[in-house]
Amino acid sequence: DQFEGPRGAAWVPSQPNWLITNEAEGHRVKVTNVRTGAMICKFGEYGEGDGQFNEPTGVTVTSDSCFVIVADAGNDRLQVLKLVIAADGQSAHLEFVRCIGDGGGQAEGQLNYPGGVTLLGGGGTEQTILVTDHDNHRVSEFGLDGTFVRIFAGTTRETDEYGDVPGSVEDGEFNGPAGITVLPSSGEVAIADYRNHRVQIFDLQGNFQRKFGSYGEEDGQFMRTDSLASD
Repeated sequence: DQFEGPRGAAWVPSQPNWLITNEAEGHRVKVTNVRTGAMICKFGEYGEGDGQFNEPTGVTVTSDSCFVIVADAGNDRLQVLKLVIAADGQSAHLEFVRCIGDGGGQAEGQLNYPGGVTLLGGGGTEQTILVTDHDNHRVSEFGLDGTFVRIFAGTTRETDEYGDVPGSVEDGEFNGPAGITVLPSSGEVAIADYRNHRVQIFDLQGNFQRKFGSYGEEDGQFMRTDSLASD
């Protein structure tokens, strides 16, 4: 019932008291009943194999509560897990399904320290995954089956020794994108542009709409922009 470096969290739609949490330093995924504090189940350990993790960060759950998508940041991939809920609705377990992302790299379909994840589209398996590709400075879209769909926003750029990306302050460009969520009121996508100290908003086609925030400690400014709630 303890946590070691919790990073990402998402509700289970069919179980309003269940919260799924990633532990970046514990290298595992945990399901907890927030009403009672009881642990429902846990899954994973440190490693590079299927069902193993290296600093899991973002997490989201499909609308039918069947699949949990985890950003396995240190392994440069996503992992899809199946949440199997018992008939009584009181217990569950997680099972490995597949990995998404062809290892660390800059080519389309590859990921380089993925951070935040959220879902687009209809329900269940009809949804697609948006993932912030932190060190490639872009957002990629995948099907739940692992198929690469497109680069949703941003452009891969080489960083210098300080992690700075020349030109990345332009609208629609990123410097280390982190958290991501879909705004329920408009369907737009909000992305935390971490090293640019701002949040950028895009439509569902990946077109830049607007931004807010700048570097600083005053109201409306950010020192860093990291997580955005995914659910």
